[in-house]
Amino acid sequence: MFLINQSDGIKNVSSFLKNRRFSRRRFFFLKLNFCFLVALLALVPVTGCSDKNINQANTTRHPSNEIPQRIISTVPSITETLFALDLQNRLVGVSDFCHYPPEADKIRKVGGYFDPNLEAMLELEPDLVLILKENQDLRRRLESLGINVLTVDHSSITGILESFEQIGAVFGDDFQAKGHQIREDLENRVQKIRAASGNSSHRPSVLISIDRVRGTGKVSDIYAAGNNPYFNEILEIVGARNILQDSSSPVPTISAEGILELNPEFVIDLTTTAEDKNEQEIKKDWECFGNNLQAVQKKQIFPISDDFATIPGPRFILLIEKLNALFHPDK
Repeated sequence: MFLINQSDGIKNVSSFLKNRRFSRRRFFFLKLNFCFLVALLALVPVTGCSDKNINQANTTRHPSNEIPQRIISTVPSITETLFALDLQNRLVGVSDFCHYPPEADKIRKVGGYFDPNLEAMLELEPDLVLILKENQDLRRRLESLGINVLTVDHSSITGILESFEQIGAVFGDDFQAKGHQIREDLENRVQKIRAASGNSSHRPSVLISIDRVRGTGKVSDIYAAGNNPYFNEILEIVGARNILQDSSSPVPTISAEGILELNPEFVIDLTTTAEDKNEQEIKKDWECFGNNLQAVQKKQIFPISDDFATIPGPRFILLIEKLNALFHPDK
């Protein structure tokens, strides 16, 4: 079989992490967006301090009816949402991976998604910590320390859009209204693209490579976007289809033979580190398939190195617009 099942995937990723070059940002992206990789938590050393070492006497749960003035974001997509809502002045802490907008880099870092620094969070005396719904372990740990937590869903476009009003409502009518306006604006932009691109009877097949070894002159095993609502919906909006949308795994591993069997019309190669941004080198890897692969034959191999492509947050619209331009250059 060219696709591995979910349980095999966990074992395979473990070996993969130990035996190949794998950046911290890539690891974060894979684990954050695809739930089955949460099982890899045991592979990540936890930094900071344990709950037992924190002086719980110094923590206080703020009444829920108070409007938060000191907030912490634990992932880039939430940080970007807070900036979009003009709440950045209340941000006292962000995750190690929050680099956009550039102002986020000036805010104190409080650890990563799977290695949060709870001691640093407590020192910042937050009124509210915002996390993704998948990170229930962190929610329990924070609440046990008397910290208010708000969970949002950024696993789909619908969840991202809803989070604008959900977060805004916590900070009062004006922010909720702003969140509603942002949501409407994004929905209108999505609808225009859907209307222009989604009427074709032919929906080209797309393979999204989210990680692989690059610059080797060939393509071997890759991690691809499988049964994942975020990428599936994005491709549907631009009139295409994820060739692996019916996979049993959110992130299947595909061999070179499997890629040939799938034979996608387009390949989107997401590049997540600076050393991987040589587009010609990336395209040359795929040429190992020759004209046996439709995407190579039709010259439809598209590397994307923009950081918004790997952050399922407010800038999802930029990925949609970019893919729409690639798939429909005549429009």
